[in-house]
Amino acid sequence: NGDFYIQILSSLNRALFWFNPAAWWLHAKLTALAETISDDAALEEVADRPNYAEVLLDMSSSLYKTPAGVAMARPATVKARIERILASTALTSRLN
Repeated sequence: NGDFYIQILSSLNRALFWFNPAAWWLHAKLTALAETISDDAALEEVADRPNYAEVLLDMSSSLYKTPAGVAMARPATVKARIERILASTALTSRLN
């Protein structure tokens, strides 16, 4: 999806316009959107939402033990991501 390049451009925008709250807000929203898109793509392949949520939780709780390059489970956003993933599970089970 080109998320890496979008994040680089967003970081550059934030560095240049560090004084503008909109630059910080935009970067946060783009990061959250990239995580949501990544979760949806992973769930299309895995199709086991509770297991994927558990992996996110495990990754976030052991974040300091993993390499610095692994940023898929930032503790600041993992709660909302897990709630969204599990809420989709509940909705799907009610529809079936």
